[in-house]
Amino acid sequence: MKKFKVFATLLMSLAVFSCGSNTDTSKEAVKDEKVELKFSAFEGGYGDKVWPEIVKAYEEVNPKASVILTQSKTIEDELTSKIKGGQYPDVVMLATGRKAGLTENFIKEQALENLNDVLNRVVPGEQKKVSEKVEEGFINNGVTKPYGNDDLYLMPIFYSTTGLFYNKTLFEKEGFTVPTTWDEFFMLAKKAKAKGISLFTYATPSYLDSFLPSAIASVYGYEGVNKFYNFDSSIFKGEKGDKLFSILKDLFANTDKTTVSNANAQNYRKNQQLIIDGKSLFIPNGFWVVDEMKDTTPDTMKWGMMALPKLDKDRYAYSFFEQVWIPANAENKEVAKDFVAFLYSDKAAEIFAKYKAVQPINSYPYDKLPKDTQLFFELYKNGAKSIVGGFVPTEPVEGLTIQDEVYSSIDSVVNKTKSIDEYRNNLIKKFDILRKHIIK
Repeated sequence: MKKFKVFATLLMSLAVFSCGSNTDTSKEAVKDEKVELKFSAFEGGYGDKVWPEIVKAYEEVNPKASVILTQSKTIEDELTSKIKGGQYPDVVMLATGRKAGLTENFIKEQALENLNDVLNRVVPGEQKKVSEKVEEGFINNGVTKPYGNDDLYLMPIFYSTTGLFYNKTLFEKEGFTVPTTWDEFFMLAKKAKAKGISLFTYATPSYLDSFLPSAIASVYGYEGVNKFYNFDSSIFKGEKGDKLFSILKDLFANTDKTTVSNANAQNYRKNQQLIIDGKSLFIPNGFWVVDEMKDTTPDTMKWGMMALPKLDKDRYAYSFFEQVWIPANAENKEVAKDFVAFLYSDKAAEIFAKYKAVQPINSYPYDKLPKDTQLFFELYKNGAKSIVGGFVPTEPVEGLTIQDEVYSSIDSVVNKTKSIDEYRNNLIKKFDILRKHIIK
């Protein structure tokens, strides 16, 4: 599972500042001493072998570093326990957008190390600077620069195309035409329903964080996405707001009836299997789903992927990327920054490519990816526009978690315990509250 409540404010505030604001420089890397670098990483869809290889490769480039790797599918739990005791890792690989919201809490508490100087570092083992290798769009955005200025606090890692995945073999068998507009999309829903096939499913509600911004863009363009991520409730109102929620209403009404019961960390693959088994047509996901589901995918089945349908002019697809960061209270910041810089090396890219993890660098060896994976990165070559971004950070608001309000509550709309109008009105209310608490 590629993508996944937030700590109490008091807990986070105490934890973040329990060690004080001044790092003991005597604990920084000493020239002739071997330095232990504590690296905590989320173990996601790329498996548990990629990071040990990266660690080994880095230690070969920097023999004075000894990396202590902790990786886990529940890394937030391990980190929470250590942070409460005042123990911080030096480097963390954990993306925003997860249900636990750990990375967001560090952003809200302004407890991240500034990484501007990482861009000016020469990549270990190479001669180019990090800034000369990382694709600009993945640096200059509201995720990596969360405070609305030019200061960088998170580095991009593992770039993934997302879109609507479908069973290409099923489409060929049934004579279905891949839709390009919302009207065609819902006309196809009627044809599929007549054959006992649902239009839509999703792995878990968190996967809709790539779908919803793209749907908003299909109605409003980039301006609407920017308003969405800045908690501007105007996008949920007026004539265009009506159109947006009309699309969502029809979509949720045509979502497979088994989706909600399996939309959790234990059973989400059952929803992904619906596409493989030809029981549902589309699922929002990233290219990693192909490898994740390979054991239950027949050799005769071919995957397809498309951008979201257009309303009038353009089609959009969200580009998801994960992040790596350094806590402000990290013990060995200099070595931590050196390690982060190494992640953008050609050597690291070769290792990442073995596990189909794509780094957003201009020297990435795309030719080493499986051909079926390479196809998914051609999405934008076919005219789709890319969306990159995330919600701006806000001060903690008691009882309000944005992921729950925007995405998790969609389960309630799909299973008909909440109406689309209730969902819409709640978003307007909660966005108006959060907009007043944006961290400037």
